Amino acid sequence: MADWKSCTGAGLAALALTAGAHAVHARPVEIKAVPADGAAALQGAAKVGVWAMTNGTAGPHVAARDRLPAKLSLEPGRYRLLVRYQGARRVIDRTLEAGDGPATWRIDLRAGHVRLELRPQPGQPPIAGELGWKVRTYARGKAAGKQVAEAAAARPRLLLDAGWYEVAVTNGGRTHEHVVQVRPGEDVVYSVIARDGGS
Repeated sequence: MADWKSCTGAGLAALALTAGAHAVHARPVEIKAVPADGAAALQGAAKVGVWAMTNGTAGPHVAARDRLPAKLSLEPGRYRLLVRYQGARRVIDRTLEAGDGPATWRIDLRAGHVRLELRPQPGQPPIAGELGWKVRTYARGKAAGKQVAEAAAARPRLLLDAGWYEVAVTNGGRTHEHVVQVRPGEDVVYSVIARDGGS
């Protein structure tokens, strides 16, 4: 019969080797976001959140960053990502495979850029100076949509999810409104006309 101590020692050694062989190492991950497929990566202030997936649902919150691109370190596994940049937001699941080198996750926000301006009359130059802008999702009837962006500028350029929006701009105590459509990858200018006097 083999010696108990020698068997135990051999078993522990085997377990140690097995554990070492299956050790999980974190990998550097860079999260980039683009307005649409083929567009240049966004840079600057943003909200990035990462949750570990458990049985197909978001579990513990494991990382957060406030700029793009976002650099972090994650163990191999399945994750849920939230990326918010101005008025664009995307939630997507990604899998990180085991490996030694860095990984890059490129997130398509499916959004478009909109330059907003207020003109006194069609064909006249945009009003200069700081204006107050608010952007809400479009809602039928008298219901108010969800506010997704705001700005204090003469001609703000905003990134918004694809869809329809209600834009309100305040100037000289009056508010002027306009409905705009945003398509993925577009970069357009919308002019709000103040000729009606506003409200």
